[in-house]
Amino acid sequence: MGALPSRIVLAGDSAGGGLSTLIAQQLTAPSKSAWADLGLDGQKMFNLLEKLPEPLAQMPLYPVTDIETDYPSWELYGEGLLLDHADVAVFDAACLENSPLPRLHILNSPMLGDNSKVCPTYIVASELDVLRDEAFAYAKQLKGYGVAVETYTVLGAPHGFIHFMSVHQGLGQETNNIIHGFSSFVREIISTQSRLAA
Repeated sequence: MGALPSRIVLAGDSAGGGLSTLIAQQLTAPSKSAWADLGLDGQKMFNLLEKLPEPLAQMPLYPVTDIETDYPSWELYGEGLLLDHADVAVFDAACLENSPLPRLHILNSPMLGDNSKVCPTYIVASELDVLRDEAFAYAKQLKGYGVAVETYTVLGAPHGFIHFMSVHQGLGQETNNIIHGFSSFVREIISTQSRLAA
């Protein structure tokens, strides 16, 4: 494909955004003990992660980053929208019920792991979303470590809004804004790296 390993970016929405944050973390500061909790398969994954390049950047959209804390948005937007408390309970059960890992494990909740070396991050949040405040908390945690972070909040939008971009003009425009914002963010990272290498 001709892709440059030094230019890989990660992205995902919702649980995929959570996976993006976890992969970004584990590619920069892999936790051998965390992966050992998964036995032989976990050891194989750890060995693989150590060989992979660090990502240039990540763009989690309304990510799952903290499965334990009840942030204010959890109460504000937990009923009557696209992702509510009942939905979250179903997804939690699907992910955690048969897992050998305890609920509060860094591979389940990325904010519990070492995020001090995570790649530059462009976080997208939805205003009317139970996950909104954990996206902000993740951004705050990264900024506290000195990680380059930008946040973009789509006002008036529920969780999963990106999937409505083709049927809702306003969300289509917001999606374009996100693409342009992330593109500029990545170009600035590349430009800065080029200046530092010169």
